[in-house]
Amino acid sequence: MNNQKCNPYCPPFVIYVILGVVSILANLIRPNTLTVKATVISANIISLLIFGSLFYWLCLNCHKTTAWVILLLPVVVFIILLMISLGLLATIIQNSPNNTNQSS
Repeated sequence: MNNQKCNPYCPPFVIYVILGVVSILANLIRPNTLTVKATVISANIISLLIFGSLFYWLCLNCHKTTAWVILLLPVVVFIILLMISLGLLATIIQNSPNNTNQSS
């Protein structure tokens, strides 16, 4: 096993912490009941601690590429699902019987 430690500062960790803090602050100002607000903020804090620790550990052990993949995976999956949804929507609209672009 490699005993070399890397620099714990890495962009995926910093980006995740900033996004987590912004999410917590946004939920603080969101108009919800106190119990809903407390539940959402508690879940945000727990996920921030868990994933923040994961990113910190990955960066500390020289796995910055893995940290980037974990950080960007939800964004990539969202973009792929959005493209599939838009493609299906375009196909449905094009094949609909009310389409005025069809020639008779």
